[in-house]
Amino acid sequence: GIVINHGVGLAKPAEAVTDEDWDRVQDTNLRSAFVCAQVAGRRMLAQGSGSIVFVSSTASLVGFDKLLAYGASKGGVDQMVRQLAVEWGPKGVRVNAINPGYTTNDMRGTETRHAAPALNDEMRRLTPMQRRGTPEEFAGPAVFLLADASSFVSGVCLAVDGGYCAM
Repeated sequence: GIVINHGVGLAKPAEAVTDEDWDRVQDTNLRSAFVCAQVAGRRMLAQGSGSIVFVSSTASLVGFDKLLAYGASKGGVDQMVRQLAVEWGPKGVRVNAINPGYTTNDMRGTETRHAAPALNDEMRRLTPMQRRGTPEEFAGPAVFLLADASSFVSGVCLAVDGGYCAM
């Protein structure tokens, strides 16, 4: 199996997003994810089995202030998961995603947004677990989706977010 972990952020009001901003985020977050999946998928289809796990985001599931381009790109990733699961499932290839919530790691393009005290207060208020997730906490669900333990799971976008999307 393969984990496709990709992404660049952009924290900017929608009205200020330039064509160049939009293209950079879509190319990095959506197009490159597709290219990786296509290359891996060809090999998996040839062998008749495999598992692909994308790293998406909760920004594909709910709206976030100033994350239009990012959220739209990750929404595309989620739809790609469903489309590929339908197309490649009959040929033995499973496709899923994890959708991380707030993390202890900053993504390029969002460092100043993540450091804002108001955002940290909002994150704690809206996340039932009242903290950010660690890389290790995202690895476990990805490993599960790659493993035989999830052999009947495909087309799923799993929020790994401390309960954020449950609010």
